[in-house]
Amino acid sequence: NDPEKLGRAIDGLFPELPQLDHSRQPLKAKFDSTELTSLEQFALENHPTVAQAQAVRPPARLDITNPGDAESAAADQRDGLAAVVWVDASAGADHVFCSTSPDHGLSWRYPAQVDLDTLGADKRLGEGSVLVAGGAVCVLWLDDRHGAGTDLFVRVSRDAGVTWEPEILLDDGAAPGVAEVIAFASSANESGTDIGVGFIVAGAVSPEVRVVASTDAGASFGASVPVAAAVAAPLLLLRAQGNELHLAWLADPALSGSFDLLYPRRLD
Repeated sequence: NDPEKLGRAIDGLFPELPQLDHSRQPLKAKFDSTELTSLEQFALENHPTVAQAQAVRPPARLDITNPGDAESAAADQRDGLAAVVWVDASAGADHVFCSTSPDHGLSWRYPAQVDLDTLGADKRLGEGSVLVAGGAVCVLWLDDRHGAGTDLFVRVSRDAGVTWEPEILLDDGAAPGVAEVIAFASSANESGTDIGVGFIVAGAVSPEVRVVASTDAGASFGASVPVAAAVAAPLLLLRAQGNELHLAWLADPALSGSFDLLYPRRLD
């Protein structure tokens, strides 16, 4: 129970650390902010990021339009620009909102409603529901506004969320509201010029994987391309690198209940 003896024993285990002054009272060493132990000084001088990480900023509430009605959320950041999107389910209507920060999260802009749905149909987020690349913010979501099926929408802002370009309904191989998109993933290359979206569409026999891409930073998207059938589960991974898309998914070609992870699939 002798703190001084215990401290010297610890010094013997870690000789590379500076020797501590074990004659000090433990409580004083813990609470006296005007005096640092040699170990604390060692941390400040040699590991400044560890010491600085303790100064965590208080959380900022982003869903200030209708507090308490956020159902799901997604976030992304690059080069100091951060974006958070969520589904607001207030008053029985779903809408997608986005708030952006141009300064590493120090301040946040007032939330903007991203979708243009006047009915407030059911909406859901997915893997990669928001992408920040090339100074632009790209938001994607699943939307039931056109009927029994589920469509995939995208909308882009090029001024950090101040204004938004028109919505784009991505092609899923069927008319709006007919196909059922059950999962999706998205990715953008470093410059933000190329954006890829992979998604799983429910089929009559088994779901299939389709991919759609933009080569003009989200201003337009081409027709979707079927990639694979007999998908086993709504699990899809996609990454953009340069002008290539790398895609992986779970599949059950024999419908046997045994799943295979298929990769790579490189799409130029």
